[in-house]
Amino acid sequence: MSLMLHPWGTFKNWLTGYLPSETLRKNVWYSNLDAGFFSAMAGLTGSFMSVYALKLGASEQMLAVMSSGPALMALVAQVPSAMMTERTEKKKKPILLWASLHRIWYLVYAFIPFLPIAPVHKAWLFILLVTLMNFPANVANIMWTQMMGEIIPSGNRGRVFGDRNFLAGWFSLGSMMLAGPLLDYIPYPYNYTVLFILSFICLSVSTFYLARMEEVKTSEAPASSVRSAGVWEGFKVIFKDKQFMSFVAAAFVFNMGFGISSSMWTINYVRDLHLTNTQIAFASILSSLATTLSYPYWGRTIDKIGSKSVYLISLFIFIFRPWIQALVTPDTLWLMWTFSFATGVAQSAFNLSQFNTLLVVAPDPNMRPSYLAFFNIAVQTVTFIFPMIGVQIYKAFGNHVDPVFYLSSMIRVVGASILAWSLTRADRKRKV
Repeated sequence: MSLMLHPWGTFKNWLTGYLPSETLRKNVWYSNLDAGFFSAMAGLTGSFMSVYALKLGASEQMLAVMSSGPALMALVAQVPSAMMTERTEKKKKPILLWASLHRIWYLVYAFIPFLPIAPVHKAWLFILLVTLMNFPANVANIMWTQMMGEIIPSGNRGRVFGDRNFLAGWFSLGSMMLAGPLLDYIPYPYNYTVLFILSFICLSVSTFYLARMEEVKTSEAPASSVRSAGVWEGFKVIFKDKQFMSFVAAAFVFNMGFGISSSMWTINYVRDLHLTNTQIAFASILSSLATTLSYPYWGRTIDKIGSKSVYLISLFIFIFRPWIQALVTPDTLWLMWTFSFATGVAQSAFNLSQFNTLLVVAPDPNMRPSYLAFFNIAVQTVTFIFPMIGVQIYKAFGNHVDPVFYLSSMIRVVGASILAWSLTRADRKRKV
């Protein structure tokens, strides 16, 4: 028995042994397992939510609503989420409540195909539930971000979150490899029923490990994180923070490039390239593999050169992805596989650096929820509006995705350039 446990103990020590206290080591370990099982759910379902909607009877316009609806709900959730976070001292119990309200719906998704209603109504029900569940998801996420900022020392965050995402990536990769063949070899709708039941089991295990974490603040965190002032008062302070406002404006433009093409990927995969579920999963597997392998590198790189530099590197890699996808045909899928891997490398840099950059540019820890809410409102506004604009452009050009992909890359060029100017300008001002 001890021989079996020894490699696991060595791995656990590699992930947490460098941390200064036993409580912190346990928290990081449980956080890693929480992330791992949550990512297993994401690996099972992430590539197939829109495909499932099509199977249920969704149209292209409905796919745009599916992209925009959750963004609208996230937009609505930002201010109440920040208010609840800033007025809550101990955040773990509310996080567990809101996370459970989000995760229970994956069990419901499993049985939608068997409802005695018209296919289009099944698709609308699925889209409605995906939209509504984004409210509790956003509340939980903002509270979790604040809690992790309080219990993880700033000097360890790069490695902690890099290793966390590294482990989560392997969980995601393993579940992705299962999802495609599962959907191809089990007949519809039983394949999706099995998929969502497995996803719900993963989420239940994730919640179990999240509940085992202890909410013990670091010495650098303020004694109390409760603010009596409201979020709107916080927004007034944010409007005067020129560095943060320029960062948000630049991120707004860059995310326009993400939003306008977000509904096009599934249409391109299913209706233009005629990919099987296994092939769709393979694109995600390649991207996830690259993301997973590069997480430790980017986590340590952030600790060396800073999150802003890594953030800019990731943005400039993302620029080319839609443009390249417009060149892909059923005979040149190797091009899509290659750039799926490249953008996976960028994704790990982006995930880590944006989170850490937000923590850096939000100077007051007690006001961090207001800063995060303001940033998320800007980004979710884009995510709500631009998928529908993308679909309208797609229809205007005779149901061709290429013009949307080209426009997406061009917008990303402009956004990345503005972000680079904004962040380097702020650094130059500090040196003067």
